Amino acid sequence: MNYYEVAVKVEEVYGELEDEVYRLKCKSNLKCIENCGHCCYKEDVEDTILSFIPLAIYLWEKNLSEYWLNRIKNSEYRGRCIFFEENTDIIDGGKCTIYEKRGLICRLFGFSGNLLKNGEKIFYPCKILKNKNSNAINKVNDMILNGEKIPIMSEYAYKLMSIDLDLATKRYPINTAIRYALEKVGNYFYYETEYKIESELLEEEAI
Repeated sequence: MNYYEVAVKVEEVYGELEDEVYRLKCKSNLKCIENCGHCCYKEDVEDTILSFIPLAIYLWEKNLSEYWLNRIKNSEYRGRCIFFEENTDIIDGGKCTIYEKRGLICRLFGFSGNLLKNGEKIFYPCKILKNKNSNAINKVNDMILNGEKIPIMSEYAYKLMSIDLDLATKRYPINTAIRYALEKVGNYFYYETEYKIESELLEEEAI
């Protein structure tokens, strides 16, 4: 498996999602409160390995993978995401330190909905925004009533499954998913390097 190609496909899906979220924000004026990290304080967030393949490649290329693997192994796997940087000066304050490479669940949270059994769409807002920006939430619900498109969680989950069913089906505690992604990409880099070295040696012997 070529994880570079996989990462490109995953990021294409993320690009589609970002465009949908942007349109939702523009039409509803829904946006996160500045410096809020409430969603990242949760310790039961789960995601798939595939969600973090782009992040894993980035960290390996920057020679940061071993550092973060050790951080994960020394932390509680079911704890808060290791990439969350808490801001103790603000209630629920903090930020994601790998925002551009965050996983699918992080991109969907607060700006997406899902389908009920009858096919009806339901929006799942962040409870902070629900309390502090009810007008924006009402606008999103009006969009749904008018048949306008909003990001749907299950649709984006299926998009990732179409890239790699095995890596996109099972959900793990977020730090575990990141760890497995780092390990898989690390193995890929190792065997690719070994293959190149072996090929070069064979070419030299043939000369």
